[in-house]
Order: sequence, then structure tokens, then C-alpha cells
Amino acid sequence: MMNPIHRRIYKTGKKGHPASEAMRRRILEVAETLISRHGVDRVSVREIVQKVGVTKPVLYYYFKNKEDVVRHLFKNGAEQFKKLVREAVEEEKTLEGRLTRIFRGHLEYFKAKPHAAQFIFKVLSSAPAAWFHPILYDIKRHHHEAYVRIFGEAARRGEIRPEAVEQGVHLVRGVIAHFIMNLSSESKGHYDGDISRQMAHMICAGAKNMKTLARTATAWIVAGLLAVSASAQPPPDPSPQSLSVEEAVQMALKQNTDVVLAEKNARIFREQVREYWGSVYPEITASANYTRNLKKSVFSVNGNQMVVGTDHTYTGTLEVQQILWAGGKVSTGIRMAKLMSETSAEQLRQAQSGVRRAVRRLYYDLLLASATVVIQQERLDLARQHLSTIQEQYQQGLVSDLILLRQKVEVANTEPALTQARNLYDVGLLELKNLLGLDPEVPLTLTDRLQPLCPDPEDLNGLYLAAHRDRPESRQAVKNYDLAEEQISLARSFLYPNLNAFANKQFQGQTDESRFPNRSERVWPASAGLKLSLPIFSGGATLSKVRQAKLAKEQARASMNETDRSIRIQVKKAWLDLAEARERFSSQKTAVEQARKALKATEVQFRNGLAGQLELNDATLALNQAQIQFVQAEHDVCVASEDLQWAIGQ
Repeated sequence: MMNPIHRRIYKTGKKGHPASEAMRRRILEVAETLISRHGVDRVSVREIVQKVGVTKPVLYYYFKNKEDVVRHLFKNGAEQFKKLVREAVEEEKTLEGRLTRIFRGHLEYFKAKPHAAQFIFKVLSSAPAAWFHPILYDIKRHHHEAYVRIFGEAARRGEIRPEAVEQGVHLVRGVIAHFIMNLSSESKGHYDGDISRQMAHMICAGAKNMKTLARTATAWIVAGLLAVSASAQPPPDPSPQSLSVEEAVQMALKQNTDVVLAEKNARIFREQVREYWGSVYPEITASANYTRNLKKSVFSVNGNQMVVGTDHTYTGTLEVQQILWAGGKVSTGIRMAKLMSETSAEQLRQAQSGVRRAVRRLYYDLLLASATVVIQQERLDLARQHLSTIQEQYQQGLVSDLILLRQKVEVANTEPALTQARNLYDVGLLELKNLLGLDPEVPLTLTDRLQPLCPDPEDLNGLYLAAHRDRPESRQAVKNYDLAEEQISLARSFLYPNLNAFANKQFQGQTDESRFPNRSERVWPASAGLKLSLPIFSGGATLSKVRQAKLAKEQARASMNETDRSIRIQVKKAWLDLAEARERFSSQKTAVEQARKALKATEVQFRNGLAGQLELNDATLALNQAQIQFVQAEHDVCVASEDLQWAIGQ
């Protein structure tokens, strides 16, 4: 129930009303104080509203959740620093004057707001979730760009050396970080009123002399920033990744090993097609030979021995061969190579389809885990809110200590479910990063949401036809059957004769002297002809190969039929799963609305003493279960839709 002050805030209608803005500032101040002491994870919405003295609906009127409160605190601080830098640039003309103004402004800001520095480091050391990294990244980027502009203008005016711009920017950020670190520590740093001007003078002097600047950077960036890291250990600042489901799929396709291997396999088979085509063209060979006869040949004619040959023999041959007919081997080989190339392309499509399915299913699982975290957080907040109500009734003597104790147990029993849901999300996010080849510390934000589409169910026979036409496994099975038929033709081709044409041009030269043969010692014979080769008997090996090829064809036919049957089963199962998930999605959407109305009615009855604690907790549990079942149905519709698209080869 709202007190009169809160009700009056609501009646103003707009958040710009003075009373409304005062309440908003009060919530931010209290949240900053609590987080600066305990950290983000140890401060709940209930603790903030209790400290402010309002109920949760009042906080939710101004902010979406606790993360939204932290986001506004950081943005408010960023606006203050932007204003500080803008005023320094407008009112000071020299680099030293601007830096002095910036340093002094930071010191005055953190001295006036003692919790601000502690808040910054508590948030950074709490290892915030992915929602926070884009905010921090944007703030750092804006500050860096502002300092680059300041130093760049000073370089153009000749105040500093141009190469000192980037190092000077990092040095300024190091000095500011050193200030914040000391002001946020338990033993607060003490700075005299002149420290800002001294630091500005040191940096400007160093920017004119790179050696001086290097010494200054060593003294402040190393000592200051490493001291900050040792004290608060803020997380690194990797560039955040925001991925939709399709962007995740494309990233996985580029890095998945199975896809890469399938692509290379397809290239190998394309090269085999070129290899078989080479058999169609003439084959040209050239050879050369030199022989030194250490002892010449001798033969006898009518009892007389005659020496044959010369001491040195030179020969050379240029030969052309062309297959005229080979029983169909060449044409069959070309067709087989094309079929194998097409089969490898289907294997590539199958690998890509499997990667798409795996990434999308994991992405949807993460969205389900994220939604479950939100639901369990709401259940815990409701349990704590009910505990707060019971505590007030207990203080007024309206309920017993047993009821109070039971509600405390209810809160304690609700917390593990939230912890488990968060862990499931974090583990799933780590698995997705591993699948995409990302560093485990890279902040990753999922941009898509569970938005299931529920059109009318498609015709099952049409899905069967689409799967038979487009599914890579079905197309590959057909190619394998065609390949088995070609294998029979290839085996039979060895039963037929081969006809080749040939032509050659030779060089022959002989001499007994240690020199190359002269013109009279050289001859150039040439020949051309046809060669017919007819297999007569091979021990039955060729016929055995034909029979083996026929048996392989029968196996291919059986495999093709089994693949088609298996695909039809997968299509129908996905179709049935999708129909069932659609029905659950439609019914659970209404169930959530009804459960929420029932809980609100039970809360009113409980505050008025018309309902007991058991009814209150039952209504809370019913809402939680309805929400879980609803997001599960959303998830199942998305997964079943993806499975159906995969089953029909889309």
C-alpha cells in the first residue's frame, strides 16, 4: 500500500514533477550509498526501497530494475564529467589551464560525493554482467575522444609535440584514476590545493620533451593504474560483442572444423573431375637417352664374328597417344567424378546445416535461461516483499512468529533457484563463446529474444516432398545410388577392347668418337598406327568386380530407402513437436495472465486477513510455474520451428 506522499507522486502523472524528481534523486542516492558499501550483487531492490521508505512499485515507476538504477548512476556521473570538460575547454585557453581545471573538478566532485569513488570501484570489482560493459565502454570511449581533442588542439597551437598526444591522454586518465583510487580507499588520500596545477604543469612540460613525458608516465600510469588494479581489480575492457542468432550462425560457419574440412573435400573432388577430363585429351611424352657401350655386342654369321654398335649412342622420342575407345571407361570416370563432386557439395551443406541447428538451439537455450533468471528473480522479490508485509503485521501483533519464520524459510528456499538459473545462463554463455571461438572473458550480449511465430501448421505431405528434394542426406543418398550404377558400367568396361591411336618421331645418333653425332650419323625415323587391346581371360576377376558393383548398387538402394524413411520420421516428429509447442504457447499465455491476477487478488485478501500464508505462497508458486511453462513453451516453439526447417533441408 502506498502512503499519501507516494500516492500524490503518482497523481502528478508525469515524472518531471518536482516531488517526482526528488523521489527519483532520493532512490539514486540511497542506491549509490548501499552499493558503495556492499557491492552490486549484495544489494537488492528490497533493501533499496526499505532504506528509501517506499515500496517496490514506486521504484519500478522510475526504473526498470536494479541494473537500470546502476545505469542511471553511471550516466549521471558521466554527464557531470562531460560538463566539467566542456567548461574547461570554454573558459581556459591553454592546455595547462584546461588540465588544471579538469583535475581540480574531479577532486572537488569526489570530495563532495564521498560515496561516488567507492561506488565506481564496487561496481567494477563485482564483475558486472554483459549489460554493463557497453555502458562502461561508451563512457571510456567518450572521455578518450574528449582528451584527444584537447591535446590535439594544443599540438596544433604548438604547445606540445604532436607525437605526445596519445601518451598525454593516457597519462591524464592515469592521474584521474590515481585520484579516484586514493579517494575510494579506507585511508583517504590527502591532496593540497595545488596538486591539480602541479600535475597539469608536469604533463605539459613532459609533452614538450618526450623523455620527461616518459618519466612522468612511468611515475603515474604504472604506479597509479597498477595500484588501482591491485586495490580494486577492475575487469578488463574488451570490446563488447552483440550477436543476433544469425550473426552467431555466420560466425560459427567461418570457424567450424567440420565445415572447413567439408569445403576442402569439395575442392578435392572438383579437382578429380579435371583429372578425369584429362583422359579425353591426347597424351604427349618426350624422352631422351645416352648410352656408352663399354663392350660392344658381337654375333656370328657363317662362323665369322661381327661387332655391332658404336661407342656412343644418342636417342630421343616424341610420342603422342590418343584414346579412341576404352569401353566407356573415360566417360564413366568423368560422370563418377562429377557425382562425387556433387556428393561432397551435399556433405558441405549437411555440415553447414548441422552447425546452424546447433548454434540456434544453443542460442535459444540461452534465451530460455535468461528469461528464467528474470522469472526467478521476480519470485524472490515477491517472497521478500511478502516477508516485509508479514514483518509489519508481526510488529503489529497480527500474525504469529511461526508465520514469520515460515516466510523466511520460503525466501531461503527461493534463492537457490535463482542462483541455479544464473549459473545455467553463465555456463551456456561460455559454451556459446567456445562454439564461436571467442575468448571466455569477452562480454557477449544476445540481441534477439524468444519471439515464436505460430502460423497454421503446414501440410505434412508437402513437407515430405520438400525434405526429399532439399535435405542434404536425401540428395546425397540419391547421388550414391547413381554412383553405384556408374560403378557397374566402369567394371563392365574392362570386358571390352581398348583402341588407341599413336604417333611418334624419333632421333637416333651413333658414333665411335667422343662427340655428338654429325649429320651423316643421325637418323629421324617416324611411325604412326592404331593399337587394339582385347581382354580374353583374367581368371574371372573382371566378372567378380561386376558382381561386386551390382551388390553395392543394391546396398545403395537400401540405404537410399532407409534415409528417406528416417527423414520422413524426423519431419513428422518435428511437425508434431511444433504443433504441441504451439498449443502450449497459446494456453500458457492465458495462464500467466490469470495467475498474475490471482496473485494480486490473494495479496489483497492476505493484507485484509481474508487469506492465509499458504494461499499467498501457493498463488506465488502458481505464477512462477505458469511463467516458467510459458517461456519454456516459447523456447520449444522456436526450437521445434528450427528442427522442422532443418528436417526439410531449409
